[in-house]
Amino acid sequence: MSNKRVLVTTADEGTWPKDEPILFLGEWCRQYHRKESWSILDAEVVSPYGLEPNQKSKDHQLLIRVYAELLDELSHELNKLHQCSHSQRYWDIVLGYWLQRFVSVCINRYHGLMHALDHDDISEVIVYGNDEYKLATLNSYGFQLALYNDLWNQNFYKRILDFKGISQRRRMPVEDESISFQKSSPLVQEKGLKVWLKGVWKSVFRFFIRNDDAFIINSYLPFGMAVKLQLSLGQFPSFWEQQTVESSEFENDIRSKISFNHSDHSGFDLFIRQILPESIPTCYIEGFSKLVDFTAQLPWPSTPKFIFTSNNFDTDEVFKVWTAQKVEQGIKYYVGQHGNLYGTWIYHTHQIPEYSTSDKFISWGWGNRTSHIVPAFVFKTANHPVRKNCSGKGILLIERTIYNRLATYDRHQNQEIYQQEQFRFVNALLPDLKNDLNIRLSYYTLGSWSDKQRWLDYDPTLPYDAGTALIWDLIDKSRLVVHSYDSTGILETLSLNIPTIAFFDQFYFDEINEEALPYYELLESVGILFRTADAAANHINQIWDNLEAWWMSTELQEAKNKFCHQYARRVDNPVEYLKNILEN
Repeated sequence: MSNKRVLVTTADEGTWPKDEPILFLGEWCRQYHRKESWSILDAEVVSPYGLEPNQKSKDHQLLIRVYAELLDELSHELNKLHQCSHSQRYWDIVLGYWLQRFVSVCINRYHGLMHALDHDDISEVIVYGNDEYKLATLNSYGFQLALYNDLWNQNFYKRILDFKGISQRRRMPVEDESISFQKSSPLVQEKGLKVWLKGVWKSVFRFFIRNDDAFIINSYLPFGMAVKLQLSLGQFPSFWEQQTVESSEFENDIRSKISFNHSDHSGFDLFIRQILPESIPTCYIEGFSKLVDFTAQLPWPSTPKFIFTSNNFDTDEVFKVWTAQKVEQGIKYYVGQHGNLYGTWIYHTHQIPEYSTSDKFISWGWGNRTSHIVPAFVFKTANHPVRKNCSGKGILLIERTIYNRLATYDRHQNQEIYQQEQFRFVNALLPDLKNDLNIRLSYYTLGSWSDKQRWLDYDPTLPYDAGTALIWDLIDKSRLVVHSYDSTGILETLSLNIPTIAFFDQFYFDEINEEALPYYELLESVGILFRTADAAANHINQIWDNLEAWWMSTELQEAKNKFCHQYARRVDNPVEYLKNILEN
């Protein structure tokens, strides 16, 4: 009797065989809210790829090497295609983030599929797609959206199977879709007084703009401080917004002019060079001249004193092209930290574009005197008052959700472990404390983790916020904030002296770098940070009635302050402090 199984690579249930043993390529194939469909099947799931520390490290080194090689080759090819002579730094600013993510996705899809084919007894592979489908999205944010889409992923898997010469597969007919992912990166939606004030400013500030004004966009400073910073620089406060350019369609004739060295490569290195020309977003190929022309007409300063952003270096195509041009003209380019993991995560290396392309990277406290990383303070909460006592009511548990499949490894099993830890935490709380609990689900809803349904199935009586309320409204009302993963929120609440407890499993601790680990262990030593959900909940049970005595103790405050000085610093005069960094 054969033990072979059919390998399923998609959550599209219409492609699943109903009367044959199935092997799902990953947990993303069997979505939680469709449990009644897959739970009745004779089905197993491939062991997740790339989670072992050694393999993850090996794949990270592969990413760094291939990225560096492709950036060099791609810079040459794009200069030739567009008849220009830009530096590699120019192209790193323009498309470095997209290229790094693309290499990461290729490692995950290629080696994840090969992992299944090499280790499991598979009769055939179910994959749908066609040779006419193009993997190129319109821009880098569209690429991130594509990673959620079955049709895009199916065509990617088809390219791998074609490359490997695996002919035994079943192509299920599907209605072709026109997927352009014509979206720019999401903008923060602001309300109330901020919007009104910016509207007034936008109608008048352009009359006061000088060509040598510093160009500051999305600094992550609070509104009032952003105004004060520009006034301190001697310029009228301006609030530039992200611009978009009309998209361009894929053209085979243009793509055929792009070629990479194939003769010296084999295996994965050859595959990624073969698939890269059709995968580059159209804004960098067909629409690039349009993008360049658009930047020439922008009412932005022509010779800015410097350029500073904490966000737009990633998916803002207009900003990146404009900035790359200014950098080649000698304009200084500064990037501010915009979240966690900087300076603490072993996989945040100097190769990421905000490090490698900026003249200064301005951190929230950490730095190296021999590098261009300059310590500053937590931008986002610089105007928030420091909490003097344990005010507020109840416990706020802040949750994460699964992110899109852009890591080299399979994140879904980690997320399943994480989810069970959340349930254990709630279960370990005393009944009275459980009644005081408010669960904040992630606002990030593009994934298929079904956070809300999982919590309802666990306990329909628990109160939760589905990511709709402003997070700081919830924090300000809470007596204790619990972070369930290594997040930006930990840095923000600790910097404001808000009673904070965090717990995350060994997976996170294993990825803290050697320099940062002693600071995390300081938080462990005073009961702020825990490695298990049970330990965190039991600690809360013990200190809840005397929360203020615990939180305001000398030992805890000293440990917290040492951690914050390194990774979540506050300064007495943040505007003057940042001004000195920018003008130095």
